[in-house]
Amino acid sequence: MHALFLLWLAAAPLPAWKVPPAALKGVKNPVPAVAKAASVERGQVLYAKECSSCHGALGKGDGPDGMYFTTPPSDLTAPTVKQQSDAELFVKLTQGRGDMKSYEKVLDAAQRWDLINAVRAMK
Repeated sequence: MHALFLLWLAAAPLPAWKVPPAALKGVKNPVPAVAKAASVERGQVLYAKECSSCHGALGKGDGPDGMYFTTPPSDLTAPTVKQQSDAELFVKLTQGRGDMKSYEKVLDAAQRWDLINAVRAMK
């Protein structure tokens, strides 16, 4: 019985991912509007390399590696993602949670902002 509970617990999806307000303090997208297009282009290259295997080529959460996750990858084009602030997305990308790894040591801050801008450009 104990083993079944542990198996269930390991397979239980994580609750909704809310970023605490304190973690958002002072986090602001530093890319000026005049530089957004170049940032999006850089972010699209990074996305294809770092994110598409889980979130899918078009960001729909249907990447081939995502099928192995306890909690499916987010559809990055969904209204629930689009409604989040750039700061929330940056904190999530930086910290990671569960199957979503932290990118703090994988990508520098500028690269993470490029990824956020690329996600914002997804349709």
